[in-house]
Amino acid sequence: MLKKVSIRLLTCFLVLLTLAAISVAVIFYAQIYVFDNYLQRVLNKAEAKLKVVDLNYEQLDSDYFHRKIRLYVTLKQKLKNYDKLQMAFDIDINFMFLGANGTLVSVDNYGNLETIMQELNLSKLKLMGDFDLSVLKKFANFKLESNSLILPNEYMLCTLGQNHLNISATSLDRAKINFSTTGLDCQSNELYNLNRAFFMTLHDFAIELNPSLINNKLFLDKIDFSLADLVLDFSTLYALGFNDNDKVHDKSLRDRLSLKNINLQASTKNKDSLGFSELDLNLKGDYSFAFPYIKNNVIQEPLNFENTVLKLNVNKINLFNLKNLAKVETEQLLNYLPQVITSDFSLNCQDFSFAQSYNQFNSSGLLSFKLANNKIDRLNFNYNLQADKSLLYNLAKQYHYDVELESLLEKGILKPQGNRYLSIINYNSSGLYINNVKQ
Repeated sequence: MLKKVSIRLLTCFLVLLTLAAISVAVIFYAQIYVFDNYLQRVLNKAEAKLKVVDLNYEQLDSDYFHRKIRLYVTLKQKLKNYDKLQMAFDIDINFMFLGANGTLVSVDNYGNLETIMQELNLSKLKLMGDFDLSVLKKFANFKLESNSLILPNEYMLCTLGQNHLNISATSLDRAKINFSTTGLDCQSNELYNLNRAFFMTLHDFAIELNPSLINNKLFLDKIDFSLADLVLDFSTLYALGFNDNDKVHDKSLRDRLSLKNINLQASTKNKDSLGFSELDLNLKGDYSFAFPYIKNNVIQEPLNFENTVLKLNVNKINLFNLKNLAKVETEQLLNYLPQVITSDFSLNCQDFSFAQSYNQFNSSGLLSFKLANNKIDRLNFNYNLQADKSLLYNLAKQYHYDVELESLLEKGILKPQGNRYLSIINYNSSGLYINNVKQ
C-alpha cells in the first residue's frame, strides 16, 4: 500500500514538474515571440510619444535565449548647419523567465555624430550602458555612461568628466532618475594681467529625480541635488569689457564665488488631481563671496556663510504652472496666480541660519494671505531674527557699516539680549511692528 502511494506521489510530482517545465518553455517562447514580432510597433509608439526621433532596428544575431540588434536613431529636426543627427546602438539582450537583461554600446563610424563633433573640434563621444527588466520583481533598471569630453570654442576650453545616467522603476507610474558627472573645468582662452581671464571648476555634481504619474498628471515627488564644490573666478575689468592693453588703475582686480558641500532637497506631498501639492525645501552648504577677491595684487578677506541652512514649506503650489509665471505680463500676474497657488497660501520659513567663525545667525518666519477675486487679502508676515553680537560687529567693520549698525540699535530695530541681537518683525492689517513698536 505504501509503495503504491509513493509511486502515485512520485508520478504526480513528475507530472507537475513536466507541466512546470512546459510552462516555463511556453513563457520563454511567448516573450521571445512578442519581442521578434512587436518590437518595431513599440518603437513606433515611442516615436509618436517623443515626436523628435525616428527609431528603427535590424537583427544582427539570435539564438533561443539571446538576441543582438542594432537600433538606429535619427533626430527629425536638423541641427543648424548640419543634417539630421544619426547614430546607432548595438544591443545585446539575454532573455530570462519573465524578464531580460543586456548591454548597449554606441556604434563607431556610423551616422554623422562623429563628423559633427570633429567639425566642432569636440572629442569623440562614446556611450555605454546596461539594463535589467523583471516582471516578477516588478523592476526595471537602465544605466548609461559616457566618456569624458573636451569641449573647446572660441572663448574657452572646457573638460567634462565622465557622466552617468541611471533610470529605475518599480511600477509604470513611478521612477527614479539619477544623473552624475565627475566634474567640469572651464578656462578662458584669453589672458588678462598674465592670468586666465576667467575659470570655473565644478566637481562631483549629482541630481536625483523621483517623478510619478497621478491621474495622467506628472509630479516630481522628490529632487535631490548635490555638489562637492564650485569655484568661479574672473577678472573684474575683463568682465566689464576692458582689454588687456587698456590702461586702468588696477589690472589685478578679480572676483570669486565659491560653493562647497551643497545639498538641495525638494519634495512634494498631499497631491491633488489639479496638480497642486505641498512643497518642502531643504538647502545646506558653505558659501564664500569675494568682491573683490584680489585688489592691488593682495588677496582680500571673503564673506563666508558656513553651515548655511534654509528650510521652507509651501502649503500648496503647482510647480508645472509656476514655470510659466515668468512669461506672464505684470498686469496679468494676479489673474494667473490662482493657477500657481491656492486661495489660502502660506510660506513657512522654518529655518534660515548660517555661521561665521563660530558666530551664529538664526531666523524663521511665516508669510500667509488669502487670494480672492484676483486680490491679495489678509496679508500677515511674522519674522524673527537673532544674531551673535560679534557677528554683526565683524560684518559692520569689514564692510564699513558701523554707523548704520548703531542707527539700527538706537531706533530699536535691533534689540540686545545677552550676547545676541534680536529683531521681531510683524505685519498685518494694523500695520508694521518691529519689536512690538509700530513703525
